[in-house]
Amino acid sequence: MDPLPLLTVENVTKSFGGLRALSHCSLNVGEREIVGLIGPNGAGKTTLVNVITGVLKCDEGRIDFKGEEITGWPPHKIARKGVVRTFQIPKAYPRMTLWENLLVASSDEKISDTARELLEFSGLANLKDEMAGILSYGQLKFLYIIRALLVNPCLMMLDEPTAGLNAKEKSNMMDFVHHLNDKLQMAFLIIEHDMGVIEKHCLRVNVLHYGEKIAEGSFEEIRKEKKVREAYFGEETRHHG
Repeated sequence: MDPLPLLTVENVTKSFGGLRALSHCSLNVGEREIVGLIGPNGAGKTTLVNVITGVLKCDEGRIDFKGEEITGWPPHKIARKGVVRTFQIPKAYPRMTLWENLLVASSDEKISDTARELLEFSGLANLKDEMAGILSYGQLKFLYIIRALLVNPCLMMLDEPTAGLNAKEKSNMMDFVHHLNDKLQMAFLIIEHDMGVIEKHCLRVNVLHYGEKIAEGSFEEIRKEKKVREAYFGEETRHHG
């Protein structure tokens, strides 16, 4: 039985002057799904996420979340509705403790038991009173995601969550994603260039190229598509064998 639609994007188009960054793009994310979004640099992936989260307004198309149209809503209203995103480069307040970083992001005066549990799961609990500036890049990514979770989203869009991480850190990061998926019943839309991560962790994959969605399906299905191989996997195959 397919998951119920949580996010539905229909025929979204976005242009910047004479450049069409997105052309009639459609995709959906079901409840508790982990969906991949891939494509070469400049394919329109980040633009699509920016449109979904209200950072940019689309020229055409419609976006629905939890059965309600959110097209054109401001980012803060979309976030309150339950959609959050992370950027590729994680940010924190380096001269504040991890705990203070979470308090700044929280709408409550105290941090929830869930946030405490996530700190424990991510291995950061023993550093909660340390300055965020001492964190490694991988640890900073965990803190960044935990902070985004404090608005209680049900859909999180991750922009290259494993970029810059070593093999062990990548494994820990994706274990964390699955933990959130299982325990908090969160759905994910993941932009990622590491095809190993996409193949192993995403039930469905959407492929963008020059602003158009050229394929959708399981990893095995999309890698067989000639236009996908020409646009993307040809280069990946040369690099990775």
